[in-house]
Amino acid sequence: MKESCMKVLFIGCGDIGVRTIRQLECSTLNSVWQAVAMRRHPTVLPPDIHAVAGDIKDVVTLTRLLESRSFDAIVVTLTPDQITDEGYLGAYV
Repeated sequence: MKESCMKVLFIGCGDIGVRTIRQLECSTLNSVWQAVAMRRHPTVLPPDIHAVAGDIKDVVTLTRLLESRSFDAIVVTLTPDQITDEGYLGAYV
């Protein structure tokens, strides 16, 4: 990543995150920003998106990621790992 670029971390990068990245790629911002997508299973993301494995509930991994890079912005689009009350509580609370 170029140091002069704005670095944006997309946490829980699923459909909404990918569509947001694609919209930004088509904008005039393309030359001044770069995205990093963090999700539990990053291999499902398109291969041209820089992805890292991680879970927002894993405080150690998330802290390491945030400390290892200087992100200018963070976009959080979470999906619970289960479609249950417990899954929603775990993802959003």
